[in-house]
Amino acid sequence: MGSGNRAVSMDEIDAMVPGIAGKIAEMQALPEPAAAERLSGCLAALGGDAELKETGFLLAGAVKCLKARSLVSHGVLDRLEACLNDKKQNRAREGACVAVECLALVLTATFEPYAMKLLATLVQRIGDKD
Repeated sequence: MGSGNRAVSMDEIDAMVPGIAGKIAEMQALPEPAAAERLSGCLAALGGDAELKETGFLLAGAVKCLKARSLVSHGVLDRLEACLNDKKQNRAREGACVAVECLALVLTATFEPYAMKLLATLVQRIGDKD
């Protein structure tokens, strides 16, 4: 997978799963401060050239390990909202959208109350031309 604005195929996602699952298993064995550090690394990569789906799933895995409250206590929601509102960085907005998708897929109903904070911004981004 390269950078750019192209769809990610299910085959590409399926190929990522074993590596992501291994990384999430490693995170589960870490003490909370080390897992929080990994979470920070995932947040920093959202606007960068990291593979967005992999980063999104790693972020979701880190949040799952640290419990949903880490979305607030570690500033995940604030960072996602900042990326969604970044008019100059298409990649940051795209990364935030992918992260929200991955959080919803991994955390399921647990993420719903937190997703409400981002809902208005996400709806606005759907109408963006970029």
